[in-house]
Amino acid sequence: MIQMNIFNFCLCLCCFVLVSCGRDRVDDSAANSSKAKRKMTIEQQQNEVSQKALAAIEKRIKNNPKNAINYQSKAAILQSLGRDSEAIGALERFVELNPVAEAYVGLGLTLDKLGHTEKATDNYRKGLRAYDQRIKKGPPNSHTKAQKAFVLFLLDKNSEAKAIVEKMLKVDPNDREAEDLKEVFDTYPNREAFINES
Repeated sequence: MIQMNIFNFCLCLCCFVLVSCGRDRVDDSAANSSKAKRKMTIEQQQNEVSQKALAAIEKRIKNNPKNAINYQSKAAILQSLGRDSEAIGALERFVELNPVAEAYVGLGLTLDKLGHTEKATDNYRKGLRAYDQRIKKGPPNSHTKAQKAFVLFLLDKNSEAKAIVEKMLKVDPNDREAEDLKEVFDTYPNREAFINES
């Protein structure tokens, strides 16, 4: 992300210099072609880095197959490569080794994205139960409440989800996580719309 911002800044600076030097017309087709080539190069570099990271994490899994974080990392790398169906196996192993709310929800989101709605719903329910248990142990923090609201939204319990967010914003009108969730709930009428957009 930072590389891209620096790149965009440099590109803007170069355009400014060209215009200020009297070259007020830049060939759009050449600029677009150059931009496309740079984008392809960046994507190729990201792909190479992800492939190397995947090889490294697979070595770590081989050396320590009970470390849950390695499976979460493998799933994230596979997803960055667009290999979501392969990521499911890693996420299932992550949940098996670390059955916490976030793990269930992460698996559910990936399943949902691939159209496995029933399995996704089952994982969301497990995640919701885990958040409820965490809240009962108390005292619940703002993050846990926000995560519970998001899972309720994923279970199409929008009114319950919105009620939690509204309460959070009454307690702290500047709660960034609650504000972000409110925006999600206002933007997407339901889970299906959210999943289809992501």
